[in-house]
This record gives sequence, C-alpha cells and structure tokens, in this order.
Amino acid sequence: MTTKDSGNPHGNGNTHTTIAPTRDPLHAKHSRGRAQNIAKGKDLEDSIESLLAALMDKGEILDEYHLLRAREYPDFWARDKLGREWLIEAKNHVPGFVTNPRHFQDNGRWTEEYKWTERNILSKAWKLSTYETRPYPGDKHGAWITVHAPKPLLIIRHMNFDLPSLKALRDLFGDRGIICFGSKDPSIPRHEFLITQMRELFTK
Repeated sequence: MTTKDSGNPHGNGNTHTTIAPTRDPLHAKHSRGRAQNIAKGKDLEDSIESLLAALMDKGEILDEYHLLRAREYPDFWARDKLGREWLIEAKNHVPGFVTNPRHFQDNGRWTEEYKWTERNILSKAWKLSTYETRPYPGDKHGAWITVHAPKPLLIIRHMNFDLPSLKALRDLFGDRGIICFGSKDPSIPRHEFLITQMRELFTK
C-alpha cells in the first residue's frame, strides 16, 4: 500500500510504502484445525446429550446431567438403571497438521503423545465427591450433585495413542470404559452405534 506524507505536518511530501501484516500460514492452519476440533467436540457432546435423554426416556438410565465446562470436569454424569454412576468424557478430536515427526509411528499413523493425553483426558476431575451441572438457559448457576463411586467412561473418535497413553487410559477406564466410534462399520450411523454401545454398558 502506497501513501503520501503531504497530509502529515511533519512530512516532506514524499511517498512511502506500508506493508500490511500477513498471518503466518502455518499459524492460520493450526487455528483452523483448532476451530474445527472445537466444533466437532460440541457436535459429539450434543449427540451424547440427545442419546442420554433417549436412554432415560426408555428407563435405561435414571438420571443424567451435562456438567459445567469451566471446572475441568468430564462432560456428563449419569446413573444407570442398575444404580451405577458414570462420568463421561467425549472426545471427537481429529488430528490436524503435524510438523513434529515424533507424532508418527513407523507406519505413518498419527499418534497422540502422553502430554496431550494427560492434559485433555487424564487430568480431568474424575475423583470429586460433588460436581456442578451446566445451568439451564436463563439461569446463572447450575445445581450441585453428590456422586458415589462413579465409573469413568470415554467416548472417543480414535485410539491412536502412544504406548504410555494407552497404558494410562486402560488403567483409568478399564476394558469396558472406552467406546471408540471411529473404528465402527462405516455403514452404521454414529448415533446408532453409540446408543447400542451405551445401552449395553448401562444395562449389563
């Protein structure tokens, strides 16, 4: 962009060129990827909230709440028909642009490293005795619920983690506490797969 100093009382009438700042393409790509993952995360949370409501209508769970986001809680709490309680974390994370070769195994498959796993899953508040729910529209605050030995449940798009992450996830969630919908038969709709898996978990 070319401008002239004549309008400036301290200028000399000469022209000069101002170069508009440009965004780093790599930064912009990371920003887009983060925004897409946030949108995908909300989409999965909305889907799970709808599925929990459907299961409650059928009497397969007795109660459920969407937990407050600001306290590093898992996403949901639910009580199933057998009286067991669950804390549910939803992850619809899609790996994006990568420049660090440590994120790849020998076969080129993306893997999440332990640092990401710890920050986004393991460090959630899994061991509290009370949780605050998300407020209903128009309310400033949610309700506080007291929980009793809730089981952790992870609903996730993929299980491409490094070995320390996989061990830590199995230690926390056990053999039955992980539902991975990214590996399902593509012909089965996501909501159908998830409600089948959740129903089996909550009723047996």
